[in-house]
Amino acid sequence: MKKILLVTMLISISFVYAQLTDPLWQKAMNIAEKNSQYIPGKTIYHSDIKNPKNSTDDTVIQVEIKHQLSQGNKIVSTILKAMKNNEPMNDEEKKEISNLTEKEMKPKKDGLFFTKDPKKLKIKATEFKKQINNYLCKGYEFEFITKNEKGKEQILKGMAWLECEKGAPILLKFSLKKMPMFVKTLDIENYFYFNNDNEQWYSLKLNTNVEASILGKKIFNVTEFRFSDYWLFQEQ
Repeated sequence: MKKILLVTMLISISFVYAQLTDPLWQKAMNIAEKNSQYIPGKTIYHSDIKNPKNSTDDTVIQVEIKHQLSQGNKIVSTILKAMKNNEPMNDEEKKEISNLTEKEMKPKKDGLFFTKDPKKLKIKATEFKKQINNYLCKGYEFEFITKNEKGKEQILKGMAWLECEKGAPILLKFSLKKMPMFVKTLDIENYFYFNNDNEQWYSLKLNTNVEASILGKKIFNVTEFRFSDYWLFQEQ
């Protein structure tokens, strides 16, 4: 019985590893590696929080952030504009969004397309194909074990859409396999730019839709991050 279980485990591990060496997925990993040092020079953040039972609780936040190189080869993030319900934020309100500028911007090779460990990433090529932003893409189901900002393990589950010829990731659609407390639904979409000629690739926008329920009160939150003005970061 033990021998049968061992053989079954080995077959399963070999199958997952074979999936990670899928030729199109390998191309996606190569493109991610090639463009890993690009940093957005600007981030525009938009958040729309709605209470369906009381519109007076609705909140719209818009923040524009600049990312630039400073002394000591550090990347400094500066808020250029911060608005709340179409009015400039005061100092107290800006403290609530300080996490947007405190995030480490230096390139890290720890994302979906830098993972080679079959224990952390499982993928499955599908027969689904569709046109996304003028690119014909093939769908790959995935489950990815990663860590949140607090260092707690979480599992992302969704679909990666890769450009059919060069393998560039064009869209990631995913959610959490297990929802946090109070969160009923969570949908995330990450769209990417790709230049077919020079194979430049980077994230264009990240959309998040959340439905939560706190003490019987439903809250809907739609956020969008838009990234632009990319520049090449070089380690010293």
